[in-house]
Amino acid sequence: MKKSTIFSFIFLFTLFTFSDFINKNVPENGKWDMNKKLVWKIETAGNDVFGDIQNIATSEDDRIYVADMKNSLIFIFDKDGNFIKSFGKKGEGPGEIREYFGGNLFNIIKDKVVFADRAMFHYFDLDGNYIKTTNFSPRLKPREFINENIFISAPVTVDRRGEGPGKILLFNLKTNKKIEIASFKPFDKATDTQESGGNQITVGIVIGDITPMMLVRYHDKKVYFGMNNKNKLNVCDLNGIKLLAFSNSLKKPNKVSKKYKNELKKSLGDVPKNILDNIIDGLPPHASFFSAIHIDHNENIYLFESDPDSDVVKKIDIYNSKGEFIYRTEIRSENEESIQYIHFNDTYLLMVTEDEDGNIVLSKYRIKLPQK
Repeated sequence: MKKSTIFSFIFLFTLFTFSDFINKNVPENGKWDMNKKLVWKIETAGNDVFGDIQNIATSEDDRIYVADMKNSLIFIFDKDGNFIKSFGKKGEGPGEIREYFGGNLFNIIKDKVVFADRAMFHYFDLDGNYIKTTNFSPRLKPREFINENIFISAPVTVDRRGEGPGKILLFNLKTNKKIEIASFKPFDKATDTQESGGNQITVGIVIGDITPMMLVRYHDKKVYFGMNNKNKLNVCDLNGIKLLAFSNSLKKPNKVSKKYKNELKKSLGDVPKNILDNIIDGLPPHASFFSAIHIDHNENIYLFESDPDSDVVKKIDIYNSKGEFIYRTEIRSENEESIQYIHFNDTYLLMVTEDEDGNIVLSKYRIKLPQK
């Protein structure tokens, strides 16, 4: 959920047509209180100070696995926040990871930790011991694991170089079998094309809460997905059969302030001004509708509201398994710290925050989620 900037193409989802469940922008049961209670907070992993946490995964025994992009390491903590060990150092040898970057697919699959490097998956056991590496086509863009051999591939910010629409696929590493779920067409704004060495190079910018992106989530044999420039989510099974689509017709997106765009320009100061101006001018005037999807054990669906001008609170719309808008809730940081990342399950929440001095903190909270 951390905001990130990536230079590339961006693709819009070509919507299929079937019956939608349309909500009004009023939750049926009002506001939900997660009753967030602090359990612990930590700033270090052994001798390492947290640098840039963009991925967290948890095991069945509540161990916590933290991928730190700046330190180029994966840290393991027990459920009480005690540091156990680190693994996956940067490198090209067995058990080493060539490149840490925002958006790496990182997950726990039964008794294995799986980390997506450039065109390869690294498999470790739950103690961080290296098992194997499996290569896959660089054209595939892993987004979610179904199991250790099958994953969902979907382009979000990738230059297709004339290959046509991007596709959401289920891909099997053992059989190379793929099932198409949906397809995309290029998003032609917030880009700029320049000549370089006789070739045309297109540069685009993607801002997590602003530019349209396709988000994907897998849970219990169902795929949840949708372009976040529309307040709509689609659900299908693993054969691509559509099960549900729902939307919120009256909800309006948050505006993107001039202050935010000016700060964005400053942060991208190394980009040539003519390119930067064209790209920034092409950004939508409003934020996207949602920035992340979460599914709980009751198949309640949580859509995190996009708001680039607010990083101390995350507002969430909660829908039930039928797509009915049942609650609205929010997660707020302590002491107005900037929220960088959120991971939660059915009983607790992990939140990464950054204070004004740049100190990164990982906190664990007990929470309460709605029941059926």
